[in-house]
Amino acid sequence: MDDPLERLLTPAALEDPSAVYADLRDNSPVYWHQGIDSWIVSRFDDCALVMKDDARFACDERRFEGTASQSVGIPVELLSLQSLDPPESGPLRSLLARGLRAQITREFERNLAARVERVVSRRAGREFDFVAEFTVPIVLGSIEEILGVEPMEPSWFSGIADAVTAAMDSPLRPELHEPGVAARGVLSEMVEGWFSQPPSGGLLGYLAKNRDSEKVDRRILVNSVRAILHAGYESMNSAVNLAMAALLDAPGGLAALPDGRSDPALQELVRFTSPVRIEGRVPLADTVLGGQRITAGSFVTMIIGAANRDPARFERPDELDLARTGNPHLGLGRGPHACIGTQLALTQMRVVFATLARLRPTAALVGRPDYRCTATIRGIDRMVVAFD
Repeated sequence: MDDPLERLLTPAALEDPSAVYADLRDNSPVYWHQGIDSWIVSRFDDCALVMKDDARFACDERRFEGTASQSVGIPVELLSLQSLDPPESGPLRSLLARGLRAQITREFERNLAARVERVVSRRAGREFDFVAEFTVPIVLGSIEEILGVEPMEPSWFSGIADAVTAAMDSPLRPELHEPGVAARGVLSEMVEGWFSQPPSGGLLGYLAKNRDSEKVDRRILVNSVRAILHAGYESMNSAVNLAMAALLDAPGGLAALPDGRSDPALQELVRFTSPVRIEGRVPLADTVLGGQRITAGSFVTMIIGAANRDPARFERPDELDLARTGNPHLGLGRGPHACIGTQLALTQMRVVFATLARLRPTAALVGRPDYRCTATIRGIDRMVVAFD
């Protein structure tokens, strides 16, 4: 347990990682992790630099070879918006960004609020698992509406999505890789079927009508929609659950959230909880980070959660301050790989928590949440909540 990354997976750190984050920043801000063959970076300034500087740090590992060949073992079937860099990613990102923005409508917000109201009304006056009985149906219903597809069976889909999420930790847990590949294949097959017979509405309907305008590779577009499906469910699931836990732990609980509509409050919840807390890049040339010489072609792993608690950048970083302003956190990315669904994610959080704060301002935790034993995506497996 001398390894800080391993210590992130201990029960105490799963619930409150602040001590491990501080140890990383203070004692090992840039260090070589032999087990995963990567540099680990945890201070805000270093992480922000790596995220923003796509000329020196690549998501697309093929760029290290100076060519778009398959020489580093990345077949086109695995390429998506998440792995491509500018300028290659430009047309695809533009198409998907326009398509996602088109889904943020008054009708979408009304439908989401109505789903929340229905779930809340069925659970009045009793204790229940907020994750399984609230967040899963709410978030899954939203991503289905965003894509324009028919409802999926929640327990089946969540099992597939969780396997993909767990596989993101495969550098630490190699046994998770193959199940993750198999689960990703299931999602790819499902998305391919949607593209073969696209719906008339939602993001898929938009892409069917507008794909030719940007001349994007169909295989990469399918992969990108698969990534949006997974992130739109899994990252949003984590964001809602972690935000709920943080709010119910804070003085005032849900009633302290300013009508659920304060963008600074929502941004602070993302900073404080950091649902997506690990990202990686490949340096294209020898460089220096935190006084360490980083060779070209090695891997750099950023601990976003630690950067978002850096006292060099944030005052009282381990406190949840819903009135915090000037909050340049990295929880939604930065630079050319900033989260393409940021506006949609914040809209969903605003509607969900505005509705909860209005209907159940005195909601309370019953016991402590069971945190998911994952490093890359922080989350909660079970959280018992009481609605009055």
